[in-house]
Amino acid sequence: KDNFEMKFDRSFMINDCLIPAIEILPRFDIASVALDKGKHIDATKLHAMLGHASEETMRKTAKFFDWKITGTLEKCSDCGLAKSKQKICQKHMWKEVHEQVR
Repeated sequence: KDNFEMKFDRSFMINDCLIPAIEILPRFDIASVALDKGKHIDATKLHAMLGHASEETMRKTAKFFDWKITGTLEKCSDCGLAKSKQKICQKHMWKEVHEQVR
């Protein structure tokens, strides 16, 4: 939004896959106000607020904090993209491991 700029200031090399990274610190002041005990919150919004947690983790967290989840968890395009890139790197890494073992 506006002039927001995100810089990937870290990177990790796993075999031939360069993984860009960024340190993201949680903002507890926002989350604690938005998610008081007994608060109703949309499943998809909560999924994003919890750092794209799995549905199981999201539901367990909501139960622990007594949050009421509303709606259904929609498919997340960000998670889909991350999983597709993860599969590509895993396939490449396993191929290298297999070739080294031979």
